[in-house]
Amino acid sequence: MLWQLPLRPARIIGAILLVLLIASIGSFLPYPTKATLSDFRFPAIHHSNPDYKGEKLAYATYLAGTKETPPPDDRDKFFVATRMLVYQVLHDPVTKSPNNLPIIVLVDPKVTTSKRRRLEKDGARVIPVEYLRPKTAWLKPRKDRWRDMMVKLRLWELQEYDRILFMDSDNMIKRPMDGVFDEPGAQWQKSIESSKVGEGKIVPEYVMAGVLEVPRNHSYPPKKEDYYSLDLFNGGFFVCAPSQRLFRHYKEILNKPESFDSDLMEMALLNHAHRKNGSMPWGLLPNTWSIRNPNWRDVEGGVASVHEKWWKVQEFKLDWEIGNWFREISWKMHGFYFYTDWDRSSNGELKEKSD
Repeated sequence: MLWQLPLRPARIIGAILLVLLIASIGSFLPYPTKATLSDFRFPAIHHSNPDYKGEKLAYATYLAGTKETPPPDDRDKFFVATRMLVYQVLHDPVTKSPNNLPIIVLVDPKVTTSKRRRLEKDGARVIPVEYLRPKTAWLKPRKDRWRDMMVKLRLWELQEYDRILFMDSDNMIKRPMDGVFDEPGAQWQKSIESSKVGEGKIVPEYVMAGVLEVPRNHSYPPKKEDYYSLDLFNGGFFVCAPSQRLFRHYKEILNKPESFDSDLMEMALLNHAHRKNGSMPWGLLPNTWSIRNPNWRDVEGGVASVHEKWWKVQEFKLDWEIGNWFREISWKMHGFYFYTDWDRSSNGELKEKSD
């Protein structure tokens, strides 16, 4: 019994209580089904970079240090969201990459050491990156916390990978995502010769594929009349191919004041660089892979992932089923890492694993 355990640090007791809470709360959920302890027992965490059909492929996300005084790690909602995404890609048997593709987490200079170490322990490849800012301060982001979103362009420097699926950390996965790399829109394309002054052929070949955006009330799959625009892709879910030449091209755009509407920051820059009437038009991914502003019809219909903040279910008036699903992911993640972070000795005592 709990009170018979020898005196241990408070965090051990807290971890035990957390797992008990997960089990008890899960039993009252009408949907999804309750997680069992077997869901939390997986092979040891390891990094991998396998070939898949002759390519080095990877997932990636970005964690920003947006606050001067960051909250405790377990209360940093974007950090928890990042951990949930890593857990789903690497460990959850329902959603994990069938080809054991790695997940990269870009972290900027303000992300604390404790967060970096925790993500590495979770199994992610953590890559520190420097901020990417224009030479003159002309950008005008819609929200202040977007001020350093240009960091995402650092993805194009990771040339050890052939293609990368980037997902904002507030994406939740419903089924394995590796198949997105097989979509026609996510394949290599040849750039188009252009007669426009200053355009020309930027790179011989490139990959840039994304999904269209819809309002909350939409059909599934979305119909043509559901979309906000047929020309703009979402900056929180796309497939790209790292390229130093493209990275330099993006920086040239960034350093030219008023070259694009900076309201949506990196999303606006990428849509400008890969506009439909330019030399490198972007390719379309079906919204069966991702929905921004989801409703429960999307999940019932089989969408692979939804792009939404797990902690804002009530604020956004989401369907209660989505809220239950988000909470289940959080409970399964915490339960899984409880079992992978701690060893049980022969006498039944808990001992934290050493790194």
